[in-house]
Amino acid sequence: MKKLENLGLSLILAAVLGSVTSGQAPQVQRPAGLLPGQSRTLLPDGRTLIAGGTGQSGPQDSLTIRGDATSDAIWTGSLARARAWHTATVLPQGTVLVLGGVDANGVVDTAEVLDPTAPELAALSTPAPSPRAYHTTTVLSDSEATAGRA
Repeated sequence: MKKLENLGLSLILAAVLGSVTSGQAPQVQRPAGLLPGQSRTLLPDGRTLIAGGTGQSGPQDSLTIRGDATSDAIWTGSLARARAWHTATVLPQGTVLVLGGVDANGVVDTAEVLDPTAPELAALSTPAPSPRAYHTTTVLSDSEATAGRA
């Protein structure tokens, strides 16, 4: 079994590396309905949280919870601030930290926390340590998360 798993990974890597070493970038298609800069986050109960993104009028404040990535919306709401190219990270308590991104005025220095079981959205009273966009957010422990550029 282990040899088969390694073979599968090897084939995937060969396909990706082969296209990179040939001088051609791999073609990646955006899933239908996904806006540029929009986040999709898998919640602990299997539902999907979809937040923000850039539409024709600029950054969006849309917030949607779906039963899965393709089903109809179970709940819709709005972020306190429109944003794209942000992160939406599930914290150990099951809440979701929406951090940074860009809006019509530039890089966003705010964060919001969503409780997807309520669902309720709360803006954090303290701004993020520094404005961030195009970043990653990683949970470090039960009470800490860090954000940085990849």
